[in-house]
Amino acid sequence: MTTQKSEIRAVEYRARAEASAQAAQGCALDRTREQHERAAAVWADLAEAEERRARNGRVFLGAATS
Repeated sequence: MTTQKSEIRAVEYRARAEASAQAAQGCALDRTREQHERAAAVWADLAEAEERRARNGRVFLGAATS
């Protein structure tokens, strides 16, 4: 169950990272663009963490059922 939640979160976080990156591209103001770029980086980091958690959970579950 936890791996499914992590996979769902990872997809959601990737979508948010993409939305933030697109918002950054459309900004004329430097500070606002930088804030969107930082947000995109944080969302991407969160997505990667959830993807690692999902992979580790699958490995753990696979070991437990062997």
